[in-house]
Amino acid sequence: MKEIKDFLTKLKLNLKEIDVYLIGLKNGPMLASDIAKECGLSRPNAYDIVKKLQAKGLCHQLGSSYGRKFKMSSAQELKELIERQKKEKEELAKELEKTLPLIKNLQGGFYEPYPKIEFFEGVEGIKKLIERSLQCEDKIIRIAASVESWVDLLGKEFINYYVTKRVEKDIVSHTLRLKSGEIQDPFYKQHKKQKREVRYLPSEIELGSSIIIFDDKVALITTKKENLGILLCSKDYSKTFKSWFEFIWKNSKKQ
Repeated sequence: MKEIKDFLTKLKLNLKEIDVYLIGLKNGPMLASDIAKECGLSRPNAYDIVKKLQAKGLCHQLGSSYGRKFKMSSAQELKELIERQKKEKEELAKELEKTLPLIKNLQGGFYEPYPKIEFFEGVEGIKKLIERSLQCEDKIIRIAASVESWVDLLGKEFINYYVTKRVEKDIVSHTLRLKSGEIQDPFYKQHKKQKREVRYLPSEIELGSSIIIFDDKVALITTKKENLGILLCSKDYSKTFKSWFEFIWKNSKKQ
């Protein structure tokens, strides 16, 4: 059951939506009042959740307005939904490539890069922040992070996606890691294939958050508990952090 709930969480369902979906999937078509009773919700709350599931394509209505029941999407319907969404995203990406020059022209002079600070809250915001580094013009990203913390915060799927895209863009990674933060998954040890050089921080250095340095930008990312990312765009600030990184890099152990 945990694996199912973890998967549904990746579909952007909250805990109440997951409970309603699973109850409906198990019992078949149900009245909103029965869903409310089974899930310990008020009827209006249950109905509101069902409508949200409908909007996400995970539920549909049976019968007339009076006595209507709601049926959750089956496993096959779920598979078809994800495949359709994937196709739609691929088509949207193609459209973006055509439209991007027009969007850039509209930006005008309002996007002066230096200096500025941007804040990214929540996991999705942090993912968006990390993806910024894929636009790296210097073709090298310096990272100080615990693999265990990254997987806990971002999930394996996003990290695998990020590493794959970085390699496709021929961007090299210099990564300072915590020995205590390593995990057994072999994916995170394919350094040569993934254009990554790894060194391990001295044991006396603590790394409660993650740091990413690329071009003239420094990203500071907290743990899952705090869920916050900060991007500093500053030539002076990035120069300072690059010097800090290179000093520790020279004094850290090679793998």
